Amino acid sequence: MHGRDLAWTLTIAVAALVWLGALFQATPLTPINGGEDRYDGQFYAAMARDPWTASPMTRLAPFCWRVLSPLAVHQMGMGAVEGFLLLSVAGQWIAALLLWALLRRLGVDAPLAAMGVALLLTSFWGPRYAFWSPCHPETVTLVLALALALATVSGGRWTLGVLFAVAALQREQLMTFALFVWLWLWTHERRRPLRALGLAALVALPGVAVLAGLRLTVTPVNPRGLVETMGFYGSLRWGHVIESQGLYVARFLAGSLRALGAVPWLIVLGGPPLWRRLRGESAWLALALVTWLLVWFAGTDTERRAFHAFPLLLVPLLVHWRETPLARATWPVAALAFTVHVVLNLVMVKVGDPDRHHASITETMPDALFLRALGLSAALWLTLLLGGAALIRWSRPPTPGSSGAFPAGEQHRLGDRR
Repeated sequence: MHGRDLAWTLTIAVAALVWLGALFQATPLTPINGGEDRYDGQFYAAMARDPWTASPMTRLAPFCWRVLSPLAVHQMGMGAVEGFLLLSVAGQWIAALLLWALLRRLGVDAPLAAMGVALLLTSFWGPRYAFWSPCHPETVTLVLALALALATVSGGRWTLGVLFAVAALQREQLMTFALFVWLWLWTHERRRPLRALGLAALVALPGVAVLAGLRLTVTPVNPRGLVETMGFYGSLRWGHVIESQGLYVARFLAGSLRALGAVPWLIVLGGPPLWRRLRGESAWLALALVTWLLVWFAGTDTERRAFHAFPLLLVPLLVHWRETPLARATWPVAALAFTVHVVLNLVMVKVGDPDRHHASITETMPDALFLRALGLSAALWLTLLLGGAALIRWSRPPTPGSSGAFPAGEQHRLGDRR
């Protein structure tokens, strides 16, 4: 690591830690069940307190098979909520560093990579939610997702095998990263499709073995398989659609988009030059699509679950930023996008009183509030699109070697992604 890279990395590490500390102090703990929250949080907290005793709270599927975070908290020797809070702070900081390392590995220059880290750390469903309702597996899931992506692009096959085994202990959804590995090997490392598929299956095999072992050794009180669970939540959502005469579909789409903040609209703003380059990023986009589709069948917390696709869209956007019209006005557009992102995530989504919090979430707010929130969100999205387009049009094209141009040497490291 060169001196300048080391200085950037240390700056990011310190700045992320300071921001997370400030956000932690400014975020109240949910008062519901002493910080455990409802449903999922209560089950994970019970598993952290006593993971070895079988009870309806510790053996309810699918939570009883997601043992990594509860076991880690149990080993800390402190209260469940306090342990999950400590895990959240450490995990969010590690996630920020992993995203930084991933972006730099893919050739994103340091200022843009820093912007990516800033967008992650100002997302409500990242650190803010982890500090508000800590007894959930989202933080460690995010860490493992970024670690799997970094190991894939770095070519660490043995590391991938270990990470898949660990990921299977955390959340079964992480096994979908086998799709990412396959497509990456095929499109970026130019492996033959069947050979790439075989390699992806091989590195994911330890995770499959761990999943099978968990299901053989941990018997739930509600013997329900994956298909039955997905069918239950899918039917539940369709019931909401029928009951609301279709308005629930608008809630689902709006919640999904709001959870992703400014990122989808920056992709729209990039226009055809960006879209053409993203066609070569099937690994990221296919997994983002699968992740989003699974939201419909994985539970009813749309925004929290849709956020899992956030880094999968953010990374390819930043990788190709300098090759698109966005580079003509990088920092004015970035400042506008960051402002919209913060308003969507840290202003519109509330914490504190639980009723106030639920009234700020698209899935649980009353219809009148939803229409108002949808109008405000649409106004912010339109501001980003129109304002960004104007900034790009009024800016001069970047010249070679300028701050808006693609840094010398970076294009070669990225390879031909067109």
